[in-house]
Amino acid sequence: MKKSLAGIVGVAMVASIGMVGCEAKLPAGTMERIEAAANKAEAAANRAEMASKRAEDAANRADASAAKAEAIFTKGLRK
Repeated sequence: MKKSLAGIVGVAMVASIGMVGCEAKLPAGTMERIEAAANKAEAAANRAEMASKRAEDAANRADASAAKAEAIFTKGLRK
């Protein structure tokens, strides 16, 4: 996660340098490492999004089960 954040910050720094108008002379391979870090960050964000969707689905199933159990319990109390 720290590498991903560093990559994103690096991309932002490079972009801001480009906007100022001065030429940035980066060591060889720097842009490749920044791009790789940005790709890893995007992949991690995609995995987190999928995990949150799975958690939401699980929470919905748990709510449905709780509602069903409550209905069964309530029905049992009426007898």
